[in-house]
Amino acid sequence: MREMGEWDWWYGPPKYRVLHAADVTYNEAEDTAGYGVSACGWRAHFAIPGIFSRMGLPRCAKCCVKLGYPGGIGSPKNDEACRPLIKARLVNHKEC
Repeated sequence: MREMGEWDWWYGPPKYRVLHAADVTYNEAEDTAGYGVSACGWRAHFAIPGIFSRMGLPRCAKCCVKLGYPGGIGSPKNDEACRPLIKARLVNHKEC
């Protein structure tokens, strides 16, 4: 689940308008959702967005700055500049 969240990012209430980089703890009944905290400090019940949201919502500017990602629209996996950054975060997380 962590890897999916790194590639797609998360969204949550109240308005589901922005994608966040978040560390989410999920339960098995909700395999694509759970409670967590975003890189920008927002605590919420996050979910992996559907295809149209993954392609059309903006990435949180504060999360992008915190992680060193370029701002933009859609999941980081859809942005060529973000892919190497995602891979590096995943490798660094596995080493911890």
